[in-house]
Amino acid sequence: MRGGWDLPASAEDPLDADFPGAPWFMDSLELVTLSGMIAESFQVHRSGIEDMLLARRSVHDWAEIIHTSLQHYDQEMVFYTSGSTGVPKPVMHQTALLQQEIAAIAAELPSGIRRIVSTVPAHHIYGFLFTILLPQHLMLETVPAAGVRPVLEDTDLVIAVPAVLRSWRARGASLPAGVTVVSSTAPLGDEDAAWVLQTGAKLVEVFGSSETAGIGVRRNREEGFRLFPYWERSKDGDQLWREGLPGQVPLLDSFEWLNERSFIYRGRKDHAVQIHGINVFPNQVEEKLGSHPLVQAAAVRSFESPAGTRLKAFIVPADNTATAEIEQQLRNWAAQNLPIPERPAHYRFGSTLPRTELGKAADFS
Repeated sequence: MRGGWDLPASAEDPLDADFPGAPWFMDSLELVTLSGMIAESFQVHRSGIEDMLLARRSVHDWAEIIHTSLQHYDQEMVFYTSGSTGVPKPVMHQTALLQQEIAAIAAELPSGIRRIVSTVPAHHIYGFLFTILLPQHLMLETVPAAGVRPVLEDTDLVIAVPAVLRSWRARGASLPAGVTVVSSTAPLGDEDAAWVLQTGAKLVEVFGSSETAGIGVRRNREEGFRLFPYWERSKDGDQLWREGLPGQVPLLDSFEWLNERSFIYRGRKDHAVQIHGINVFPNQVEEKLGSHPLVQAAAVRSFESPAGTRLKAFIVPADNTATAEIEQQLRNWAAQNLPIPERPAHYRFGSTLPRTELGKAADFS
């Protein structure tokens, strides 16, 4: 959503009101794009009523259209990846396989859970699995986590991501002993995991992706992730197989296999890092910065900050312009040309890029 949400004064219920038009909400092209994504996500076109999304333009109307469509066809759903350039990629999933995952996840959870507290949106696959399908499976209510330091109960199941847990820890929040925390979408740092566990809370980490849904789970930080029962690894360990899927699924991540069914995550093969849930490629940001006329060479690395993973840049200036002026111009340029996750948070300058004694690219502070 961009801009505000200006509602007609006569509207009694915001959800019944038509979507406001441009410039406050979205123009006609954006409405067509959004309705197309909704139709694809829920496979509305299979019931032949996708045109109704443009004819009826309120949240309630769209919910009713989706509900009607699902009565006709609910065997598949589409979720969108975040993408590294802001362009989402649709990925089809069979609902029967998603339900199979939920049954496997439920078996990993402790007994006595009475409520699910969500910190994640439900339109991504992680949120959909854990805040829509899992509550249905367990017959529990889901409530949003309110505020930066939500009030939790010891029988809660908290659905979180590392950035949220890091934020809670930084703000001095505390977890009640007995609460269960699920973390996914990115690696959970050691300090954040220790903060969760030191109060007596239970921690469940789930490894997966938009393309595969859940792959593995672990409840002990000292152990590797265990493949969910329905996955089998290939002999070379670079692919997975699952009954119901055509062919083998290539792994986009590097695994260190401890045995046939247990692994340790060793990073992405494409060297992407996750920043605020978005896959970012530092080497691509290097190329973009290197194209600026004030830059002779650039190196970009990720680093951990209290706000989460961010990018830092080392710049070799192309001329004798003062580094303070170069930095300001680069920040202005990045604000106009780079998505927020790709914008470096810190800049450092020097006459040559950092190298090790062997001449390989080195990290920098």
